[in-house]
Amino acid sequence: MEIGIHSWCCVNDLTAQELPKDYPVHKYQLEYFIMALDAEKGPDFYFRTSEAAPFDNVHYMSDEKIKEWKLATEFIKKK
Repeated sequence: MEIGIHSWCCVNDLTAQELPKDYPVHKYQLEYFIMALDAEKGPDFYFRTSEAAPFDNVHYMSDEKIKEWKLATEFIKKK
């Protein structure tokens, strides 16, 4: 299984990782991640995605990290 994470771009030419965590533009993404993961893990995972790779690249999470964040309950074997 592959899950790729990365930052997004741009607000006033700044990426998500360049904006302060309390910047209002993060609000909707935070709401989504809280809904998807929960109030404890959601914000942490959202900010992890923005720090993992720049908006024009991708970081593929290891199987261990996918399990740690509980993003999948089953793993499909890679071919």
